[in-house]
Amino acid sequence: THCISSAASDVYKRQNSSREANNNGQDDEDDDEFKENDYIPFIRSSGILGTEYRVIHWQGHQIIEETDDVTKSWKLRFQLLNAFLAFTVLGLADQTLGSVMHYIMEEYKVDRAQFSALFLVQAFGYIGSSFTMNFMNSRLGVYGTFNVSLVAGITYCILFFLKPPFVLLVFNALFCGVSAGLQDSSLNLFVGNLKYSNQILGLMHACYGLGCFISPLLATYLIHKGLKWNQYFLLICCVLIVALGMSVILFKNETQYKFKYSEIKNSGDVDADSGLAGDAFSADDEELTTFKCISNKYIQFFAFVLFVYIGSEFALGSWIYNYYITIKNRTDTVASYVTSTYWLFMTGGRVVLAFITGKYFEDREYKAIVLYCGGVSIGCLGFTIFHEFFILQIMSVSFVGFCVGPIFATTIIIAIKTLPKKYSNMGVGIIAGIGGSGAAVVSSLIGWISENIGGGK
Repeated sequence: THCISSAASDVYKRQNSSREANNNGQDDEDDDEFKENDYIPFIRSSGILGTEYRVIHWQGHQIIEETDDVTKSWKLRFQLLNAFLAFTVLGLADQTLGSVMHYIMEEYKVDRAQFSALFLVQAFGYIGSSFTMNFMNSRLGVYGTFNVSLVAGITYCILFFLKPPFVLLVFNALFCGVSAGLQDSSLNLFVGNLKYSNQILGLMHACYGLGCFISPLLATYLIHKGLKWNQYFLLICCVLIVALGMSVILFKNETQYKFKYSEIKNSGDVDADSGLAGDAFSADDEELTTFKCISNKYIQFFAFVLFVYIGSEFALGSWIYNYYITIKNRTDTVASYVTSTYWLFMTGGRVVLAFITGKYFEDREYKAIVLYCGGVSIGCLGFTIFHEFFILQIMSVSFVGFCVGPIFATTIIIAIKTLPKKYSNMGVGIIAGIGGSGAAVVSSLIGWISENIGGGK
């Protein structure tokens, strides 16, 4: 990153020197940064973080615009590795509540309805952070927003490790929601605008499923080996610190000025070929508000779809562990195997079906969504019908996980392609925020229903 920044500075100095020589004797007005029309080529940097980039000078700030093609940039590959690690840890953290639920309920003497408050408070943090995503990016850039999300996750894990009173534990879930919301919104937007976004988003969200797959097995194994449930959160905290160290280095150029520039570029107010700002870069442009975004019918539709989808996906993964222990009277080891099987097939679905979507449903992703939702419905029906047959029920859960896997990433791609350009940045954040809150709301609702209506202890 230092190599790129130094080279960028040299390139900008050479451009300025050349511009001064060519414009000698002309009016000062010709030097206005908004009237710059020269072509800025991409330059190749060397080193382990080598990438293709170009330097843009806009409103007194230097912006480094890098290639969106992962095959041409080692730095972008490392950035995606950082994003994949962050999503894996997010899956670990999310599923840990379901994996250690039994131990927390026993230690704090709470029932499932009370435990569900953790999911509900988490929803408030997720929604709030996603609605402020555009504000955060405009003040801190993707660099700052992503780092804040990781710091919030570290705070969440540390407080769980300290085992505070249950009321504080519930309040602490707010940090988990904030972390997940900011991370989801910033990285979905970052990856969604890259080349091969269908495949990369599928892989990134598969890493979330991978974390969810690992968590029940790892937590159960370590607890049986003598590790206390709260110490498991310290392990997650260590991985988050590694992810934070990587992001500080790799996302340094994703500044707030680059975010603002990209917003205007995506709205069509900049020459997409030259990457240069013209007169259209005006501070007087009407600002897009959160209310205007929420009022957009496409944003409302996509948010509702993701609310139902994410809520159902996460609720099944969180409560199925408790279901097999309390209702089916299985051991925690068997319950962890079933839960991990669900997340394993979901991870596989996100990888395999993401590439199928990119190859056979490019620009027709909505048809793929219909097929995947049909598969989920068949699997859910099978789980209900075969409730007395353990193996068939596991097969049904696995099929649900496989089909449900790519729906999130595919919906985000459809949203990016469908929404007007000026809505894309804030719109994706709101869609992910409202949609992601379904994980907490639906999970809480299921906990309340199972405790007060469903019967069985």
